[in-house]
Amino acid sequence: MKPIKLGIVGAGAFLADHFLHVFQNHPGIGEIHIADLEISRAQKLVESHGLAGAFATLDQLLDAGMDAIAIFTPRHTHAPLAQQAMEAGCHVYMAVPAAITLDELAGLVETSARTRRICMTGETSYYYPEIVYCREEFVTGRWGEFVHADAQYIHDMATWGPHFQLTAGPEWRRFAAIPPMHYATHSFSMPLSITGARVTHVSAHGFRDQVANSGYGAGSNPWDNPFSNEVTIARTSDGGSLRIGEFRRIGWFAPNGREVMMPAFYCTDACFEENIVSTTLIGRSGNEGGLGWEHGTHLMRDLAGWVDGPYFEHARPDHPEDLERHLGLAPAHHAERLPDEFRGMANGHSGSHHFLVDDFVRACLEDALPPCHIWNSAAWCAPGLVAHESAMQGGVMLPVPDFGNPPSDWDLLEYPDRPADPRRPSLPPLI
Repeated sequence: MKPIKLGIVGAGAFLADHFLHVFQNHPGIGEIHIADLEISRAQKLVESHGLAGAFATLDQLLDAGMDAIAIFTPRHTHAPLAQQAMEAGCHVYMAVPAAITLDELAGLVETSARTRRICMTGETSYYYPEIVYCREEFVTGRWGEFVHADAQYIHDMATWGPHFQLTAGPEWRRFAAIPPMHYATHSFSMPLSITGARVTHVSAHGFRDQVANSGYGAGSNPWDNPFSNEVTIARTSDGGSLRIGEFRRIGWFAPNGREVMMPAFYCTDACFEENIVSTTLIGRSGNEGGLGWEHGTHLMRDLAGWVDGPYFEHARPDHPEDLERHLGLAPAHHAERLPDEFRGMANGHSGSHHFLVDDFVRACLEDALPPCHIWNSAAWCAPGLVAHESAMQGGVMLPVPDFGNPPSDWDLLEYPDRPADPRRPSLPPLI
């Protein structure tokens, strides 16, 4: 097949440090052009990475005839750019969140269906090894019915301020004060991608930030958002419940860099719990149906522990601490289906970056939907948008719209058969 001519919008550090080399090394990608409002940043990447061309705007990229557009602009700008690119005939990959209003989500869904263009979000949590593991185990039915899950995303502004300064400049506090629940897609996608359910109702509460000149409060940010922390209780379409926490002012930072966790996933016959140092799977075992421990706190080491070998080479031996949670791959990941060109390359966000890029490229070439297509992405994004409205109204329970499913004639990506991994922990047969 003809390689994809890719245009990238946004030449910030997140692209340059974590994704550009992955796109460049994928065999399905041909020319790469890049656009940034500060065109000097785009030109610098053209020179340092041997890209095909630099532009100042998305309009100029589209005029140059791209097949696909990847969007790495600030988080509140994605939807209009994605919709414009699809209308111009391009497939779209965009960093999360997909949108910051329900109207924007509706527009993305309608446009993708009408134009038959792929619209995919870079939902890293979908590919976390523990989420891959839970998804594949839950579907067997051995864990029983879903009951409840907790998930959270912690980006303390005291720690992550420099990150926002790089992307937003001197005004970074105003834009970092985006409602936490507008960026809840990482948390919602973890349990929802396991069960396949949708959120039907939410009730949320917010913590009003007490720090002067922090960017939070009426008139201090584009959303008049007063909350630096928000917590949501959600009802799901399968009869279960979720507790989602989005924290931006909290004295916590994991030593292993784990900013997103699914602390608990409870079913009628098994429970999966994790924290920053270990993960435990508990389930019914034995003829009498008593609760028994299986693998205990060693599960995470067996499940997501980084292993030696030619595929799992560490691309940055000068930073060995990064290998454990950020740059490598895990036994749960099924790395055999990735391109050979990715071997030994730096990865990111618990091994997700390689899979995100590969799924997007394959989806474009095969006209098949990737797992993080816009219908799933809308289901993971919408609950947070409604939750913030609930918090602003004092916690009232609000319904969450369902944006439906993809057209029935649009196939999903297929994957090769996945051989059983003898290292993979599992429970004994359940009664």
